[in-house]
Amino acid sequence: MAGEAVLGLERFGRNDIVGAIADYGNRKKQCLAATAYLGAAAAMAMFWLQGSDYIVGGVLFIIANVSFGASVVIYNSFLPEIAPPEQRGRRGVAPRRG
Repeated sequence: MAGEAVLGLERFGRNDIVGAIADYGNRKKQCLAATAYLGAAAAMAMFWLQGSDYIVGGVLFIIANVSFGASVVIYNSFLPEIAPPEQRGRRGVAPRRG
C-alpha cells in the first residue's frame, strides 16, 4: 500500500518529463514499444518468483508500474496527431448539457 503511494507521487512528477520528451522527439513509436515491452517483460518475470524472492518481486513491480505509466503518457502524446481539430480538447462521448 505504501509502495503504491510512493509510485503515485513519483508518477506525478515524471509524467510531465516523459510527455515533453515524447512530444519533442520523433521516435514516439519506438519509445511506446520499448516502455510497453519493458513493463510486460517485468510483469511476466514475476511468474517465476519463489517465496523468498520478494525483493526481486518488488523491483519487478516497480519496473512494470513505471513502464506502464510511461507508456500511457507516450500513447496519449499520439492523440493530437490522430484526432481531428474539432475533436481536440473534448472529454468523453456524452453531449454537453446546460
